[in-house]
Amino acid sequence: MVQKSHVLLIIVFLMLLGSLAASREVILEIRVVGNENVDTDLIRATINIEVGSFLSEDRVARAIRNLYQLSVFDTIEIKRENLSGGIRLVVDVKEFPIIGEIKYEGNRRLRNSKLDEILTVRTGHYLAPFLLTENRMKILAEYTKIGYNFAVVDFKTVDKADNRVQLVIVIDEGEKVAVRRISFFGNRAFTDRQLARKMKTKQASLFRSGRFDQEKFDADLDALISHYNENGYIDARILSWETTVAENRSINIEIFLSEGRQYYFGRIDLRGNERFTDDLLLE
Repeated sequence: MVQKSHVLLIIVFLMLLGSLAASREVILEIRVVGNENVDTDLIRATINIEVGSFLSEDRVARAIRNLYQLSVFDTIEIKRENLSGGIRLVVDVKEFPIIGEIKYEGNRRLRNSKLDEILTVRTGHYLAPFLLTENRMKILAEYTKIGYNFAVVDFKTVDKADNRVQLVIVIDEGEKVAVRRISFFGNRAFTDRQLARKMKTKQASLFRSGRFDQEKFDADLDALISHYNENGYIDARILSWETTVAENRSINIEIFLSEGRQYYFGRIDLRGNERFTDDLLLE
């Protein structure tokens, strides 16, 4: 009776294993469809699912995530098709188009060669939407540096063969902004007028255009600190600066300073100089 019960338990155990295996679908075939330029073997390697393995939601989710990390696919779908004794896994992808050519329209202040330098997209790259957003911001930042704060950048694509496109970057530069007012905050040792004289960026007036140039303004901030340092304020620094745009497309600049304390030099004594006089060394 004991042996019969053992045999019965083994039969039940085997039946349970069989039912569990049946509930886990065995992958008998993997098919990749929709890819035009991305190699099928690369897709198979990236999903990391082997024929003969069992299908699970976690493995499918991980495979889709791995494929998206390649940054070359617009959509990815993994479907199952029933086969005798298992399933076929179908990896259905839609690729981003490949940039075959880049063309600029509307740029007068920035040359094509300059735009080529700042862009992160190149011919041969896959045109993912995040690249358009990223490069729009780069172009607008470059225009802001030269005073064109109201430039607008748009993109057009012209379809070509083999899922390739011509990327057209359309730029409306707008008008160059003028500086209406420069204000200083935190300055006690020097007046606004005295500090403004140290800057090449000037407020617009009858005789000045007041055009804003970011590189020139950056140099102005350094010049302000140098002026403070030369007058004994060696801890002076620019805390921050802000620009606000007025309705008439002019800008106001606010510069926030920390002057620190003023240091004074007393008498300087030199010792040990045998070859040169004190006057020569202190010149």
